[in-house]
Amino acid sequence: MRGLLEELTPLNPLADSNLVNLIIVAVAATGGIFLAIVLGGLLSALIVLGALELYFRAKIHQSSLEQYFKILCNSSQDTYDKLETFLIKKYPEHHDIAEYSKKLFNIFDRRDLVPMIAQMDAESLYRLHYRQICGQLTAVVNNEAVQRAANQALAPLTDVLTFLSSQRNRVLQTPFEVQSPKGEANDIARADLDLALREIDGIQAKLGNSISNATFPYVFLAWSMLYVPFLISTAIYLPFLHTDHAPPVSDWAWLFIPVLAFSKYALAMTLATLVGIVLSLGSAVFGGVAITWLDRILASK
Repeated sequence: MRGLLEELTPLNPLADSNLVNLIIVAVAATGGIFLAIVLGGLLSALIVLGALELYFRAKIHQSSLEQYFKILCNSSQDTYDKLETFLIKKYPEHHDIAEYSKKLFNIFDRRDLVPMIAQMDAESLYRLHYRQICGQLTAVVNNEAVQRAANQALAPLTDVLTFLSSQRNRVLQTPFEVQSPKGEANDIARADLDLALREIDGIQAKLGNSISNATFPYVFLAWSMLYVPFLISTAIYLPFLHTDHAPPVSDWAWLFIPVLAFSKYALAMTLATLVGIVLSLGSAVFGGVAITWLDRILASK
């Protein structure tokens, strides 16, 4: 019995030093990959945030807002007719709606459309955090609602946002287009305010994704240019790729030297490239999350 136990003891996997070494190497490799992704993401987040504050935030916000309001930048008679009809239904008590419609229509094609209706200069508005931009728009909409309730004043930002919503959502008619003739002015103003605030929520979602969408390809490309060449150069010098088993020498052997060299290193280079792409993608994704997180923290200070 004792001899049988001694014979079975080496079959215990835990006693196999090769398996233990494999587990140690796997844990170390996993920890190293995780650390590389986390540290790489944090480093890219800090670099991108610095670049945003110095150069790119205003350009990204401006491009994103121009794209969002692009549906209005259609200088056609049809758009003007829709706007005029839209405002006549909204302000039946005003007699100068035609002039007001022309003024709004003339600023649709302007690049400073958003700063004008937000009542801020473009340089200051676009450099704000996207939540602060939407907060400024919300403040203007609320002020217009108060003024409209007090003295039936016009509300340019609210009008632009509600008209934009009606142009984007053709199936869903705006409240003042389906109102009954007996509808009260306060109910109409409240419906306009709700519609404008929902449109600002859409702007916030658009701006919130704009920075991540604009920076992710560059961060991914930068880490790929770092990881992939380094891993390929490391894989080429792996010990098991360098053996002394040379092929038999013949007169035609020189023709097969490139094929043999490529087949020898192709698998290692391919695996190194795939690992580099995965590491680059992980660093870019974690960097995008870190950028959003740090940007919100800095904006709230």
